[in-house]
Amino acid sequence: LNNHARMAPSLLLLLPSIATAVWKSTVTSQSSGLLGENPRVPHAFLLGGQKCGSTSLFKNLEEWPKTDMCPGKSLAGEPGFYRKEKHFFDHATMEKLKDGIARYSAHFDGCPVDSLLMDGTPNYLCDTSTPKLLKSFYEVELGMNSSAIKFVAVLRNPIFRAMSEYEHGVRSHWANFENKTWEEIVAEGIESFSAKKAAADSSVSLSSKVLPETTCKALEGGLYSLQLRHWLEHFRPEQFLVVSFQQLLFEPGVTMGVVADHLGLPHRNFRKTFNANGGEYKQPIVSHRVVNFFKEHNEDLALLRKKYPQCFLDTPDSRFRFVEDPKVF
Repeated sequence: LNNHARMAPSLLLLLPSIATAVWKSTVTSQSSGLLGENPRVPHAFLLGGQKCGSTSLFKNLEEWPKTDMCPGKSLAGEPGFYRKEKHFFDHATMEKLKDGIARYSAHFDGCPVDSLLMDGTPNYLCDTSTPKLLKSFYEVELGMNSSAIKFVAVLRNPIFRAMSEYEHGVRSHWANFENKTWEEIVAEGIESFSAKKAAADSSVSLSSKVLPETTCKALEGGLYSLQLRHWLEHFRPEQFLVVSFQQLLFEPGVTMGVVADHLGLPHRNFRKTFNANGGEYKQPIVSHRVVNFFKEHNEDLALLRKKYPQCFLDTPDSRFRFVEDPKVF
């Protein structure tokens, strides 16, 4: 699977899963850093994206017993969703990580020794400062082998993703969305990223191309190819599995079988995907302006799939169709 696209025929579900002990010991075998031997930190990360179905995927993963997969717990004073997402590496600095590592590790107290530890923070994909920081912290500060960490990402049509976030933000009274129309959010997002891209383009040298940084808000949260390129600058392609929201929704058994193989978990039978964070959302206005904004990035995502087919789940019925059709969710 590492040298070819991740195909998912029905036969895949009959294959034995890969034992987790080997690669987990590879992650921790070099450990001699801030937490000493065998630190309680994640072996795997569910990166997001935001409003793409990552919580539904996490709910599916909770079907495994803690002896197989353990996401940890929320600590005193933290909201309940910190059981899934710890928000340790997003918007962080190396000093903050050093100061907070004991508390981060405490989230996983009580997890069985041989279980897979996972952090499911959806900001990690879109906060493009995270991959470099995470890799450096694991290797330099924790003395761990980052090349054995596993990553999973879920993507959906970026227009629908942005509209879903907008509706959620309005209903939750988020300051950056309240009293703003969808059209205003689109205009601000295009203007903001255009300025970032121009600044990055102006710093390009003959020997290197500078990738613009992205944030997690509104339109930038759906610039998947750019986000994945940042991650692939620091980690090997075979460490990633990227699935689509359609695959998770319409082919849960096949999709979760491939996720299980990627994470080294035993197979389970999935007939449906949990509908987490569901709600009634207005149909997004698919204007030419927003379609054109994402067109270049969706085309680049198609190129990325060709370059790194081992990263992407490819199923017969539910591929990444939004790349070709902006009206497919």
